[in-house]
Amino acid sequence: MIFDIRAALLLAGGFAGAVLSHPGLQDVATEQALAEDGECSGEEADACAVNALQLRAGKGPGSPLSGKVPSNPLLPPRKPAPKPPIFSSLSPIVVKGNYLYDSGTGKRWFSKGTSYNPRSAHLDENGRSKGTCEGETGDAKTVSYTADIISDEFEYRWGEDLVAIANLGANTVRLFNVDAGQDHTKFMSKAASLGLYVILPLNSKDFGFLPAFESPRCYTEYMDFNITAADGSQIPYGNVGVNVLSYGKQIVKQFSKFNNTLFFTVNNEFAMDKNGFAGFQCVKALTRDIHQYQRSCSESMRRVPLIYSDYDMGHPDRALIAKYLTCAVDSEDDAIDVYGLNAYSYCNKTYPGNGHKDWFPYSPYGQVRDDYKHLSVPMLFTEFGCIEGEFVSKCPYKGGRTWPDVRYFFDKYLGEIVSGAIAYTYEQDYEERGLVLTPGFLKDQPELYLLDSYFTLRKQFLTHTVSPAWDGANITDCAWTPAEAAPQRESHARHTCPSTAAGKALMKRRKTDKLSDWHELPPTPEAPLSNINGQSECPEDISVDAVMAQEAKCHAPRAA
Repeated sequence: MIFDIRAALLLAGGFAGAVLSHPGLQDVATEQALAEDGECSGEEADACAVNALQLRAGKGPGSPLSGKVPSNPLLPPRKPAPKPPIFSSLSPIVVKGNYLYDSGTGKRWFSKGTSYNPRSAHLDENGRSKGTCEGETGDAKTVSYTADIISDEFEYRWGEDLVAIANLGANTVRLFNVDAGQDHTKFMSKAASLGLYVILPLNSKDFGFLPAFESPRCYTEYMDFNITAADGSQIPYGNVGVNVLSYGKQIVKQFSKFNNTLFFTVNNEFAMDKNGFAGFQCVKALTRDIHQYQRSCSESMRRVPLIYSDYDMGHPDRALIAKYLTCAVDSEDDAIDVYGLNAYSYCNKTYPGNGHKDWFPYSPYGQVRDDYKHLSVPMLFTEFGCIEGEFVSKCPYKGGRTWPDVRYFFDKYLGEIVSGAIAYTYEQDYEERGLVLTPGFLKDQPELYLLDSYFTLRKQFLTHTVSPAWDGANITDCAWTPAEAAPQRESHARHTCPSTAAGKALMKRRKTDKLSDWHELPPTPEAPLSNINGQSECPEDISVDAVMAQEAKCHAPRAA
């Protein structure tokens, strides 16, 4: 039975608002919200892609990997793809020092993957596709902006997509939006059988979000607008802290039971609005509150690491934000477990310099390395894949990206720093950054079609593997660090927090409307799940195995 929290949830107790699942929102209200969202207009309109969740409603015939010749003459035929291996089980991935480890083998683990956000948003304002394919628009249809694309309803689509992602040589799928009120056992089980771990968001675009206000308003503000529920009634949005925490708890409670839940994303690109720089305390507050929730349910809920994904704002501010989010202001509960950077800055095949045909220090990643080489937690490129510069690709998408940066993630330059790379993105859309054309994207293209960019990334993923030098982690030894397995060039001790003055100086550089003190975190809101349709606070009839229980104890807070 699908758990529905879409209607009549004016919650008692400490709740000031209502908790709503996405499908209850009407399209008109959503479109209005998007129109009013600064992230979805002007020069930064493409930022909406990180949350856009639209998918064609009709099914496309055929098998995605059959190798059949497509009817569209623009697309050359592809050879049949091999069947990916099937996994009987996966072990949870854990954080040890600044690396990720397979808890079952103790081997260092590297996340290779793609973001997954199919929505078929490929038409321009005139109803035509870009590039040289005018008149070749397919019959793919869209559903509502916040549709839950991993629900059972869309199994016909994600079932074949997950096979294609597994054949990419990937082990990770990153999602941007899910409906906390639906069950996702089918999707998670299918992903696990293909060896795929999943990164899940704790926020949504239109509900359960952190607004880019200065702290503490981003966690205490009462939002004075209504949301239209499925039955047409108007429900006040209420307190942002209550809603984002209660929504996050529902996601954590549902997905922690799956061994292939890799991370929960506390927030994505919070400061795309300049005022977010004065509200990072709310990101830390939500991190603190989710960590404390995990501990309160430790007997029946695995402690899944929390990650923050930042947009690449450049040096030196990106390094300062990472230092702040990974430090302990009040306790280690407010420090994220993993740091992500969304980087689209490697836009040439080579970066000649200093007498070399291709010189890494001259590339954009040279400074990325310098900014994060002392980071105390694992770092991932949670989005990457530049399509500008030498990688411009227009319909019919021949050539595309060659992914020349991937090799650096495993070599002497970044191999001791980076623990994952998530390509943006799986499906083609109006941004034209995709690896595949979903069925119906072009006219007479009824099957999933793998682009050149897919095959070149597959080659890179299959060619490069993480060094085994730091294998052998003792998962239950809280003091164990990768340096015990092999020397590291850099130290990775936890940072001290940036000063109040340093934080305010950054806010001034970014021209925020108001300044705030990064050392003052908002209080925890009252958001018990017991007030949501009688939900129990912790999972029931589930127990955490001894290894994961001991590993969780390693994260008990200590005073900052």
